[in-house]
Amino acid sequence: MYMIRKIGLILIFLSSLYLLTVYLGKRNIINEEAEKVQEFMEAEKNDDEFVEEEDYFMILEIPKIKLKRGLYGLNSYLNNVNSNLEILSSSNMPDTQNSNLIIAGHSGNSDVSYFKNLYKLENNDYCYIYYKGYKYIYQIVNIYNQKKTGTISIYKDNDIKTITLITCTLNNDSMQTVYIGNLVKIETY
Repeated sequence: MYMIRKIGLILIFLSSLYLLTVYLGKRNIINEEAEKVQEFMEAEKNDDEFVEEEDYFMILEIPKIKLKRGLYGLNSYLNNVNSNLEILSSSNMPDTQNSNLIIAGHSGNSDVSYFKNLYKLENNDYCYIYYKGYKYIYQIVNIYNQKKTGTISIYKDNDIKTITLITCTLNNDSMQTVYIGNLVKIETY
């Protein structure tokens, strides 16, 4: 009986040690991300023109779901839903006329499921893009689902600058949800 208790205590100790290690590792990753976002914001303020492939290209912030994530340029190997959020190649940058910035991301519970809480967004919620010294403020105006077929139809006003966010539909692996936001304001930061 004594030996069983001893083994049980050792297993509890090792399990606790493992969970603590995982927790501290994830916390470290979150802190590193926050530092990279801050570095991007400072570089933008200082008008730093030099951008490496591993540097952020812009920042996406969605206050309602407490998301603030750096995005990589279209040609970066890190601009990929399997490692981050992805700016789709058919996107137009926010500083172009009648632009549509299209960003895709995983939902679910993996480490790269940055859009896991996107389902909480509703019409009239806001998201921000920080790009080239400006804060682009978008308001969600349309949310709809589509079947996953490898392509997607985007329903937007072509005369307005927009952002399109795309992720898997909550609890439905065969559908994807599209969030359309219209530009309502541009500020310097």
